[in-house]
Amino acid sequence: MAAKIGDRGRAACPLYPSGRVLIDRAPMAARAETGPIEEGTEIVVVGGDRFSLVVRAFGPSDSATSLPNFGEPILTAKEEAAFQAEITEETRRQQDEDHRRMFHKLLKFGAVAGVMIGVGLVVIQTYRRGYTDDLVWIPLLSSACWFCIVFLAFFLGAATENILMFISIPCALAGLVLGMLCWGPFTAIALCFMIGITVTTLSLLIEAMRHPIT
Repeated sequence: MAAKIGDRGRAACPLYPSGRVLIDRAPMAARAETGPIEEGTEIVVVGGDRFSLVVRAFGPSDSATSLPNFGEPILTAKEEAAFQAEITEETRRQQDEDHRRMFHKLLKFGAVAGVMIGVGLVVIQTYRRGYTDDLVWIPLLSSACWFCIVFLAFFLGAATENILMFISIPCALAGLVLGMLCWGPFTAIALCFMIGITVTTLSLLIEAMRHPIT
């Protein structure tokens, strides 16, 4: 357990100025704040760092609670390393949780945006050539298409830190516009999906060639 400012103990050996003290029967490295401290002298912790405590002799009229930063823990090198590792792990867990939340939001956004794009395609196709019953599948197909594109682009892009994968989304949009102008909504969705997946896959291959597994 870490010693704290204000903890009292005894010098386990003479401190001239460095030595060891006993705090709650636990031996700890320490150095005298000023002057030598004889073995067996009652001491109080007044400071310290990761290597040793700083102590002074404690007299009957002294008050530990009046020390600056009373009760503040003093970490040893091992405790500080464990503390830093815990902070690092907590930061990593928080980043992973934030990433999962954003990823879920992006998937929902992809599915909803796909439905809206599909509805727009139905409106355009109806205006150009009239409504047919098969157009009812367009919003569903578009939603599934954009869900997959967003999933692959953001999941693989975040996993490999490859920004190239994110260009699959504008490329897929370009394929959607081209397919709608030249053919129709079904072809537009198919072309959009193929371009999005192809660009993402090519980006993943480029990333693999740049950072081969050794």
